[in-house]
Amino acid sequence: MVKEKNEVRILNFSEEWGIEAIFGKRIQNTFQRHIHSTYLFGLVEAGTRSITCGDDTYCIAEKELFVLQPSQVHACTCSADHCYSILSVTPEMVEEIVPQHLGSKHSRPFFPEICHKNEHLSQQLRNIFALIKTQGMNHHALTLIQQYIAALLQYQPTTTPKDIQLPEPVVDSACQFLKKNHAQKLPLSSLAEHARLSPFHFQRIFLNAWE
Repeated sequence: MVKEKNEVRILNFSEEWGIEAIFGKRIQNTFQRHIHSTYLFGLVEAGTRSITCGDDTYCIAEKELFVLQPSQVHACTCSADHCYSILSVTPEMVEEIVPQHLGSKHSRPFFPEICHKNEHLSQQLRNIFALIKTQGMNHHALTLIQQYIAALLQYQPTTTPKDIQLPEPVVDSACQFLKKNHAQKLPLSSLAEHARLSPFHFQRIFLNAWE
């Protein structure tokens, strides 16, 4: 029997579209407390993912959805057979969809529920990922993403606008930290801890800034 490879595939369309698609296959990792500067709309394709926010832990099973806000501190653990697909969407992109549903031009939505068990929403997101995998990011995919977020807003009638303060830009903060501690040998883990990100996410953001 041939064992499937573990892999993470990232399709970055953030410069033009404000969107990034991440596909993980058989990923078993533990991510300590960290944050993201974007909204994450995720679908568990196989296995399970546990997300801890504060004192609460949510177990997201196969075919279930999860949503995380910008700057929402959380930790994740995954089962050995965990496969997932995630849309990372900038607050600005999400903000463009909000006015017609929440009535405020400058407000960003706060999704109170992390775990979602809704087959219609799951299928919508699954269709988006299938399109992005085969065609990349285009106007059709963008329309589907906008429709999905709008449907998610309608699915959560208690959703209310909430101002979300984004953290100090990660790269600028890291550079200032390096400057203050230039005499020390700082490992990646120390920089990531300062930025309140996992080493994996910190490295991605830092490297993307210098491309």
